[in-house]
Amino acid sequence: MSKTKWIPKDMEWFLADMIQELKVAGAEDSTVWINTHLIRASSPDEAYEKALNRGKLYEDSWTNTSGEQVVSQFRGLRDLLLVYEKLEDGAEIMWEEQEDVSEQSIQEMIKPRAQLGAIEAHGAKRGKASTGGSNHVN
Repeated sequence: MSKTKWIPKDMEWFLADMIQELKVAGAEDSTVWINTHLIRASSPDEAYEKALNRGKLYEDSWTNTSGEQVVSQFRGLRDLLLVYEKLEDGAEIMWEEQEDVSEQSIQEMIKPRAQLGAIEAHGAKRGKASTGGSNHVN
C-alpha cells in the first residue's frame, strides 16, 4: 500500500510532536513529555525548521522545591503532521489508520467521559445538556 503524497496548495498549519526530557540530577530515569504544537508554515521543510527552533525553548535548568537540579532538554520530533483542513470548529486536524481491528479492540479504544484528557486533567463539569453515561457508541 503506497502513501499518497497529496499536499494542498494552501497548506498553512502543521502539528509538531516535540519530545521534552526532564531529568533530575542523580536520577537514573527521566520524565518525558510529548508536547504537540501548532506550527504555521507554507511547506513541510519550513514547518520542520520552525519546530526545531521552537524546541530550543525547552532547553532550561532549575532547582526544584526539593533542592534538586532539573534539566529540561529538547530531544527531537516524534512526528510532524500537516493539517489538511482550515482551522475552524469541527475541522479534522489529525487522523490515524489501523487495519484489521476487532470489535473488542474498538470498544477498548473508547474511553468514558471522565477518562478523556481534557476532562480528566482540567476537572470539567457536566453541563445541563449532558445525558450521562459513557461515550460508547452502540
